[in-house]
Amino acid sequence: MIEIIKKIVSKLKETSYSMFKDEGTTYEEAREYAEETISDAIRSFTNYACCVAHMQRMIQIWTVTSRYEGQEFRDKVEDLDRKRRIAHDAAIANLAMLNRICDILKIEKFVVNLNDRYAVGDWIGSFCAELYQLSDCRSMDDFIELTHCEEYTAEKTNAAIEELIK
Repeated sequence: MIEIIKKIVSKLKETSYSMFKDEGTTYEEAREYAEETISDAIRSFTNYACCVAHMQRMIQIWTVTSRYEGQEFRDKVEDLDRKRRIAHDAAIANLAMLNRICDILKIEKFVVNLNDRYAVGDWIGSFCAELYQLSDCRSMDDFIELTHCEEYTAEKTNAAIEELIK
């Protein structure tokens, strides 16, 4: 999966980022826009994975501690599920966008049925596992901090993604 990202970046460089250029756009502006677009897509995948992990963790904590009960518990879970669904929709949209880029560049696409939300979720899990294997993180906690879920710093994430797409 990461290899496809590398192929996208390589092909974009070969084409001088032409698909991100229009009249008046410099090479540097097109390159920055392309890198930002790919970075945002990757970040949407890790954000979704973090939302799923956070939701599962919070449900377990609330269940064990009996902090919330009845309707209040259901409302809290619904709120987490709504945030997870929004993150999932964003990840699906970004995966579709990356597949369109692959089509335009005539390189292999990410193989996943975008209409199957479970398949996309599994794909994102595999993608994040591959990212974790390539990272220098010593633990899953380090990786979660690296990939952040909005509560974490974006500096490490941006540095890691920039390294991947260069």
